[in-house]
Amino acid sequence: MGVARWRGVPLSAVLERAGLTKRAVDVMPRGLDPDHVDAGTNHGRVRRPIPIARALDDAPLAYEMNGRPLPPDHGFPVRLVVP
Repeated sequence: MGVARWRGVPLSAVLERAGLTKRAVDVMPRGLDPDHVDAGTNHGRVRRPIPIARALDDAPLAYEMNGRPLPPDHGFPVRLVVP
């Protein structure tokens, strides 16, 4: 299987339009999948902080993969792709 080709918009453009300030340190994307439960403890939805510098550098919000809309198992309707 080849490398996935993503089509989307830069996260930086969305953050700037949303009013990103110079005080921002991290971006905290959160998945839409069900809560993660481990050994009876509910950890909530999957989430992981990304340093703002990395988020502004090269992270697209992908809505297509290999020329087709994202399927649900790859993050439909949109997936943050952090290289």
